[in-house]
Amino acid sequence: MIRPHLRFISIFSLIVFGFSAPIVYRVVYKKERVRPQSHFITFMQTDPYGPLLQSAGYPDAPGSAARPSFIFGAQSSRIQYHGPSAEGKRLETTSMTLEQGDSFQALIDKIFQKRDIGDELAADVTKKLSRLINFKRLQPGDVFSVSTDYAGHLVRCTYERGPFELYAIEPDQDGGYKVYQEDVTLERKVVKLSGVVGDSLFDGFSNIGEQPKLARAFANIFSSQIDFNTESMPEDRFDLIVEKYFKHGRFIGYGRILAARYDGVLKDINAYYFRRKGAKEGHYFDANGREIGTAFLRSPLPVIKITSRFSFHRLDPILGSERPHLGVDLAAPIGTPVMAAADGKVEFAGWENGFGKTVRLRHSGGIETQYAHLSRFAKGIAVGARVKQKQVIGYVGMSGLATGPHLDYRLAVKGVFKDPFSVKFMPKSILARADLKRFESQSSKWMACLRQENPAKKVLFVELRKVKGPPDGWLG
Repeated sequence: MIRPHLRFISIFSLIVFGFSAPIVYRVVYKKERVRPQSHFITFMQTDPYGPLLQSAGYPDAPGSAARPSFIFGAQSSRIQYHGPSAEGKRLETTSMTLEQGDSFQALIDKIFQKRDIGDELAADVTKKLSRLINFKRLQPGDVFSVSTDYAGHLVRCTYERGPFELYAIEPDQDGGYKVYQEDVTLERKVVKLSGVVGDSLFDGFSNIGEQPKLARAFANIFSSQIDFNTESMPEDRFDLIVEKYFKHGRFIGYGRILAARYDGVLKDINAYYFRRKGAKEGHYFDANGREIGTAFLRSPLPVIKITSRFSFHRLDPILGSERPHLGVDLAAPIGTPVMAAADGKVEFAGWENGFGKTVRLRHSGGIETQYAHLSRFAKGIAVGARVKQKQVIGYVGMSGLATGPHLDYRLAVKGVFKDPFSVKFMPKSILARADLKRFESQSSKWMACLRQENPAKKVLFVELRKVKGPPDGWLG
C-alpha cells in the first residue's frame, strides 16, 4: 500500500513529467518538414573560432547573425528519411546512376518504365530539365531519382550532377510541373593538420593521409619565400588550418587554406589568409602584414628538383662543349603545369630552335621571363595575350634539345640575364591602419592555434553549408 505522502509525490511527478515531456521533445527532437532525401542531425556547442573566421572575411561564419548554428568538436550523423511526406503519404523513391555510354533519355525511360509512369510525362520531365541542364555535359556518376506517392503519382524528380548541383521537378499549383535548382548541403570541417617533411613535402602530406593537391597548394603559398627542393630538411615541420568538404559523409575535396606555417631548420615562415574590408578576394600575409608573394614568383613550379643552375660556364650534356646556361633547369614530370612568374604580356609563343616549345613574357620594369622545353601551351596563350601571376601558361615537356622532362626558366632585367633565384623583389602590398589592426587581431589567434602541439589531425569545428556550385575558395 502506498503511503499518502508518497502517493502525492507520485501524482505530482506524473503531472510534471506529463507537461515537461512535450517541451523536452520539442527541444531535443525538433522536427521540420523535410523532403524524402538526406538530412543531418547536428549538435550545437560554443565555437571559439566563429568570430575568427568572420574577421578572415567569412560574414556567414559560425557564430554570426547570418549563420548562428554550428557544431564544435562533434561529428554530424547523416540519416536517410523514409517516412511519410508532408501530406502524410509514404513516398517510394527509385534512383539510377548514369553510366559510361548512357544517354539521359535512356536513363529516364528505364526508370519511368520501372515505376510504370507514362512516356508523355517522361518527355515532359526531359523538356523541363533541359531548361537548366545541358545534356551534352552529363557525366558518368550523375544520379536521377523519381519519387511517387502510394497511388503511383509523381511527387518529385531530382537530377544530381557532380557534388554541387541538384535539380528538382515537382508538381505546381496549376496542375503542371515546376523545375528549379535546389541547394546542396555540404559538411564543412575546419581542420588543423601537422606533419614532418621527411623525404619531401609531398611525402610529408602523404604520411598524414592527405592528397598531393593540398601539398601543392601549401607550397604555392610560400613559393616566393622558400625553395622546397634546396631549402627544406627532413626534420622540418609544417602546420596548416584548412577547409575540408564532405557530402553524405564522404570526403569530396579541399577548400581554402586559412593559415599555414613552415617551421624549418633554415626558415620559420607563416601565412594567414585575410580579406581587406570591401575586397572581393583575400590574400596571404605574414605576421607583419606584408603580402606573401612578391611581384615575381621564386619559381614557376611550386615543388621541383633543380638539375642545372645559372652559370656562365656549363658543360652542355648534349653538345658536349662548355657554354653559358643563363637560366635554371627544373625537373618535373611531363604535363606538370607551368605558371607565369608575374603579371605580363605574351611576347612569343612557339618553337625556338633548341629550346623547343617556348613562351616569353614581358613584365613591367623592363623584365622578361622565358619558359622553354614545354610539351604544350595552355589554352589562350598566344602573342599579345595578357596573363596573371600564377596563371598556367604551359606544361612541362622535353621538346627541343633535352635529355629529360624539365623546364628551362630564364629571367632578364633590361636585357641582362639574372639568376632567377638570386633576384630580390618587393612584396606586392603591405596592410595599414584599420586593415592592419584587424589583421593583427586575427593572425595572433591563428598563430597560437598553429603553434599548439596537436595530433596530426584535429577538427576545430564543423558546420553545414548550402551551395549551388563550388564553395568559395574551392581547391578540389
